Amino acid sequence: MKRLLQDGMVRVERASIKADLQQYLRKKHTLIAPEFSKVIADVSLFTSAIGRDGLETAFAQSAAYANVQSDRPVIEVAEAIVHHHLRFVREPERDIVRKSLFEVYTHVAGPQYILEPLSKTRLVSSLCRPGSSRKFVTTLFSLHVFNLICMGFADELRTRMPDGKSFELYMSTVEAICCDIVTAAVKSQTAKVDEKWAKAVARSIEAKLLHFPVKPTKSRHLRPSRDPRNDLREAS
Repeated sequence: MKRLLQDGMVRVERASIKADLQQYLRKKHTLIAPEFSKVIADVSLFTSAIGRDGLETAFAQSAAYANVQSDRPVIEVAEAIVHHHLRFVREPERDIVRKSLFEVYTHVAGPQYILEPLSKTRLVSSLCRPGSSRKFVTTLFSLHVFNLICMGFADELRTRMPDGKSFELYMSTVEAICCDIVTAAVKSQTAKVDEKWAKAVARSIEAKLLHFPVKPTKSRHLRPSRDPRNDLREAS
């Protein structure tokens, strides 16, 4: 019984946080920049090449990596890789896309190896597994959606939730919600990963975050809108 009650509390809290998110995002018509689909396609090609041909061959396929050496520290090589992917992105989106790209490469390589040579990290072995490139861009999508939400939402939330531990737990749930939405969006698109695929995934993510209505819930963190047209409705 205690377990069921705890699970119920988790579900209620998660529903409340989802309502907070949709209240915060209610005035946004888009969330993910169109250029991000080009980035996803580019990352997919590069990571697929690593898994198929190895790190050195993947670097050799583009003149942009001519001076990149895999025996250099992860933090240095990741910067070069990220810079190349960013050629599709304009200001002001470049900073947030750069952050997401850097995080995904260092996450898959292993944060503990950030000062070690890239060739000695988990990156290559991870990308050699079947379906690993799709998983890589799924992780990138999740990180990017979370980072986009955090830009303003986290600052607004912190003013209402000064307790550090509570704030971290809350944001961990936000991250899990983003991950679930992205995972569902990716599963709904069975085509090969390319720019068209990425656009379809982005539209699915935005449909859930920006246009999917939820019932009103009493949030302890964000103030409800006074405009009845902005009432939040929980999906059944």
